[in-house]
Amino acid sequence: MHVDKPVFKETLWEWRAFGISVDPNSRRNILSLPIKHGKSIKMLDRYICRVGCDINIKIRDQDLKVKNPHEKTHAGIRHWTTEVYNFPRSSAIFGSITKALKMDLPGREIRDGEQLMSILCQVTPSVRIINVQKRRELHVWPSDDRNGALREIAEINTPEKVTTIGIERRNLQKVSRALEYLQLSSPSMKVLSYVECLRVWVQEKRLF
Repeated sequence: MHVDKPVFKETLWEWRAFGISVDPNSRRNILSLPIKHGKSIKMLDRYICRVGCDINIKIRDQDLKVKNPHEKTHAGIRHWTTEVYNFPRSSAIFGSITKALKMDLPGREIRDGEQLMSILCQVTPSVRIINVQKRRELHVWPSDDRNGALREIAEINTPEKVTTIGIERRNLQKVSRALEYLQLSSPSMKVLSYVECLRVWVQEKRLF
């Protein structure tokens, strides 16, 4: 019997922007900071999407990640709760996923991420899997604060070649101050969440 508790859960404030490129000053401000993991990381996120649904559901490696949105500030800083689950998963989790996708399906246990994606796509053609392949670096600001805000810069190759920069932390004030330090001046960058990008990509359109 599975216990339907996430292996990891956190609530963070996050600011994010996407663009074809990042202006040189902002890029230098990020890259001059200490790297959290010591190197860039290549990864593939597989998002489970359906037009009209605003929840962020993805498979990364062997994990299921569910990201629920809360409020947003005038600066575009959003409040999110992220829950991470291992597989296999019980029918209760399957039910919560289908409810979030506005689907009415009987509950069932799920062996792994591949099975989950296969079932949802077969039952409802409007469910799409959007593969987002990227290479990212995580930096910490300020450089002398181990509990400072995380600053991400990632180069996305698919489904569209774009750059995204993000700032996140539990403390809204730290995110706001880190955003001021970034000094983003490029008009080509759009303040968007991944959910907003997925609304475009699931329709086979482009951000830029």
